[in-house]
Amino acid sequence: MPNLSPMNSLNGINGINGINGINGINGINGINGINGINGYQGSISNPLLAQALNVTCQKISAELTALDNTQWSKPNPAPHTSSNLKHNDALTRFHILTGEIISNIQFAGDRGTATLSTNGVKWASFTRPDASVFEAQLSLVLAQRSDREARMPEILTQVTPQFAFWSAVCGLNPHRHAHTLELVTLALHTSMLVTQRIKHELATPRPVEYSPHVQPLIQTPAYYAWPSGHATEAFVFTKLMLALRPIPQQDEQLIALSNRIADNRVVAGLHFPIDGVAGYVLADAYVDYFLNLAGASTTGVKLKTCDGTKMITDAQKRMKPTLDTSLYTDELTKKIVSINGETQAKPVKSDLLNWLWIQASKEFE
Repeated sequence: MPNLSPMNSLNGINGINGINGINGINGINGINGINGINGYQGSISNPLLAQALNVTCQKISAELTALDNTQWSKPNPAPHTSSNLKHNDALTRFHILTGEIISNIQFAGDRGTATLSTNGVKWASFTRPDASVFEAQLSLVLAQRSDREARMPEILTQVTPQFAFWSAVCGLNPHRHAHTLELVTLALHTSMLVTQRIKHELATPRPVEYSPHVQPLIQTPAYYAWPSGHATEAFVFTKLMLALRPIPQQDEQLIALSNRIADNRVVAGLHFPIDGVAGYVLADAYVDYFLNLAGASTTGVKLKTCDGTKMITDAQKRMKPTLDTSLYTDELTKKIVSINGETQAKPVKSDLLNWLWIQASKEFE
């Protein structure tokens, strides 16, 4: 699961796997040099530039006639207006909207079950699988070690958020889709906050804790496994794009890509297949919540459950989602492991998040 701290994401998903990396989202990067914007901002400014600015100010002020301040229009933005977000930098919007999103979620945990609610109405429930389920799937993890060499480039470059892979399908560009990438980063970060809380509550071990023969390809993360963070983030992105700009051919490709990314974590020896299933269910529920909060949906959030005690134990069975995200079934037996419930939570639309959603939507017009 990625590090999606504000400084590491909006500043900006740089490195081998990023779109090199939402550059410019937090400033006018470029105009480099002593007289550029970069020389003017920051906690420690260029001392030579600061001195030059002061000399210039004193010189031109002395040469000009005293200005009548009454001739100047005074800025006085209306309070409590979502459009004021456009005057903030992206990192500040990130902080504001993170609080807006998370403050509307209530978490509860009790004896192996973790739930998410809004306004007292539950919309997601996860019950920890029995140890026998993980033990049964261990042979599948071990069997996929032979795929590691072929998948190594994918595994290594998908450790961080998979923007390069998603962009290859959707054609995202940081210059044309800055607000879309800002929206996606926000959704990924907040969904990871939720994921980590569920992981902590349910405390499910990683494959290497079941057998020394796993020998993961990369270092096992220092946190619990179920649900899979990579499966969650991959499907969060997919569901957001389905809602933001539905294009059937791209949607099918994104579903396949989400499955591949989650499966690569199994191949790497970091997850059991059922970890990915829980991640898909969480992403499904979370994006429904996110869309309702953003005003992009008004249908409410149906309760989605993932009861690990009822998951199949046969290691040869694989469970993956399809475009019909209301059901998650075993590919061979078609046995349902998760289904939408009837109870609906109805998050109150956030004007702040709705503003960003509208800006992102305009980028696909």
